[in-house]
Amino acid sequence: MKNQKLSRGGALLAACLLAVSAVTVPVFAEEESETTAAVTESIETTDSAESADSAESSDATDEPDAAEEAADAEDTEDAAADPDSEEPETFESGEYSYSLHKNAEDEEDGSIVLETYWGTESVLELPSELDGKTVSALGESFMTESHSLTEVTLPATVTELGAFTFASCQGLTDYHVAEGNPVFESRDGVLYAGDGTLLMRYPAGRQPTEMEVPEGVTEIGSVAFAGCTQLKSVKLPESLVYIGVAAFTECSSLTEFTVPSGVTEIEAFTFNSCTALKTVNLPETITRIGNAAFAATALDSFEFPASCVSVGQQAFAATNIKEITIPNTVVSLSYAAFGFIVNDGGMLVMDPDFVIYGEYGSEAARYAQEGDEDESFKFVNIGTTMSRATTATTESGLSSGTKKIIKIAGIIACALLLAVILLIALLSGKKRGAAQDQKAADADDTDTNETAEMTDAAAESAAEAEPDAADAAEPDPASTEKEESGDE
Repeated sequence: MKNQKLSRGGALLAACLLAVSAVTVPVFAEEESETTAAVTESIETTDSAESADSAESSDATDEPDAAEEAADAEDTEDAAADPDSEEPETFESGEYSYSLHKNAEDEEDGSIVLETYWGTESVLELPSELDGKTVSALGESFMTESHSLTEVTLPATVTELGAFTFASCQGLTDYHVAEGNPVFESRDGVLYAGDGTLLMRYPAGRQPTEMEVPEGVTEIGSVAFAGCTQLKSVKLPESLVYIGVAAFTECSSLTEFTVPSGVTEIEAFTFNSCTALKTVNLPETITRIGNAAFAATALDSFEFPASCVSVGQQAFAATNIKEITIPNTVVSLSYAAFGFIVNDGGMLVMDPDFVIYGEYGSEAARYAQEGDEDESFKFVNIGTTMSRATTATTESGLSSGTKKIIKIAGIIACALLLAVILLIALLSGKKRGAAQDQKAADADDTDTNETAEMTDAAAESAAEAEPDAADAAEPDPASTEKEESGDE
């Protein structure tokens, strides 16, 4: 089986590994608070990171310059989107390590990227210059889960953040931005970009129980609310069109969530390990649900939006969902999207009691039939037609042993049927031969009778002809007398 072992560590930390790992198979994590998290790392997640980069850098205002600045703010997510990229060479200076910054053409531009801070300051003002080089960006996982940090100030020179910079800093209560920064700004301690249209990071240390995102915000950045463990409810504006990767991961008190109609995709890890999340309201505009988006939540049911066409790996793994109705509009279901649970050994395994409702010939039927290697999910056909290609998927969810028995029985039945067909053919051949012999005999009798009739007819004709000949040979008395008189 394709079971996966769970390891210690937060789901967010596992998500951060996307930035540096070249592995493209599922990875799972388990929270230290006994919360089980299923985190997927795959090619599709890579696509999600690219989507995050693209969406978070889109034009959210009428000012082109502001849009470009917002794009710069998330450019470093490209590294997360490329698992094959090499680790940058780092240099040390004081309490920091840094790498050389590269522009869009992958050329060094003379500035640097802060990668690590090993100091102990809880109120930290980041430098604008190290070793004579301008600090222009913060690395992918710079100060991720730095719980001792309470306040941080970004210099005016920093215009880019990594995908997981400052993620889940449980003590961080305020973001500050130095005057003159062209991209970032702080509003009531919350970090924004793009003239306030992109909410980049909310200080997790505030641990709010309720949150209302201001109207006018069009995008929520990756890991923006990650680790806000006390957050129970969130109200999002109608202006919102994008929610980033892992934006609400590990919000373990969140019970209900409503996504605005302007949002079209649920990115990877968005609600991963939101262990209290039982109700989610998705708009009909959703077309894709990313990898592990709802993994390790309390969801016990799910209804597909009308426009949804694909579901990523482990999107609903380790949830309380026991059955699912999958419409024909869904054309892509990745491995372990539904029906996988975590067993006592910490392995993600197929739930043998999981039921899938769908139509034969659909993606739902394929997913149910493939299951996990030799095992299939129980599949209930709700359509009116049956495809020959999917008749192997039955409503009983047959085990591999039962399938083998049925296959053997089928072979025996076919052999018996073939024997019966041969016997019938043999008997038919004999009967056909006897019929042909009788037909030949009848034909011979007919020929004999016809010959005899022809002979009789000929005889009668001859008999009739003989008197005429006799009459012709006997002289006429009158003529004889006349001839004799003449002679005299």
